[in-house]
Amino acid sequence: IMSGIIADMPGQLGRLGRQIQIADWEQVPFEVSKAVILILLYLAVVACVVFITKGQRRIPIQQQRAVKGRRVYGGQRQYMPVKVNAAGVLPIIFAQSLVVIPSTFLAWFAYRGDNFFYNFIQAVAVAFSTNGFLYMVAYVGLIFFFTYFWTTLMFNPVEIAGNMKEYGSFIPGIRPGAKTAEHIEYIINRITLAGAGFLCLIAVLPDVMAGMS
Repeated sequence: IMSGIIADMPGQLGRLGRQIQIADWEQVPFEVSKAVILILLYLAVVACVVFITKGQRRIPIQQQRAVKGRRVYGGQRQYMPVKVNAAGVLPIIFAQSLVVIPSTFLAWFAYRGDNFFYNFIQAVAVAFSTNGFLYMVAYVGLIFFFTYFWTTLMFNPVEIAGNMKEYGSFIPGIRPGAKTAEHIEYIINRITLAGAGFLCLIAVLPDVMAGMS
């Protein structure tokens, strides 16, 4: 994905330069401003992607103290990092692979007749086409689904809470066991919501920009 984006950049920059060259004298400031805004927007998106990818919620974990003779063991405080975007770009890849199936099937089936039913299917096919309303709704919904699905596979709050209890660790202010699992699940659900929303924004931004250009 990264290689494809970088390989496409010289052509896009060249296209912006050609638009400035062939523009009328009165349109040159507009084309220059458009190119500058697109470059700044690109840099802002890259910065946001890096920020969200590196962003994490650190859950404090306290170890129980154990006294053996005159020595005290444990009692240290550590942190369990939970990434904002733990699923990476996999939800977008899976969503892109599945969202084209209804549009392809509907486009193949919609024009096999000419009555009310087929006209309705044609209208649905148009809504499910790229940048259509149903396409965007299904695309965003699949991204949310796969983000939560992948995060659930990576983080099992019950298993994490059981391991913490077994090794004598706990979250300050939270009882070990079921309460710890509920607390971790609550944090993961909230932070995954932010990550899924960010992935949806990144996924639909190219289509939105293409429609505005």
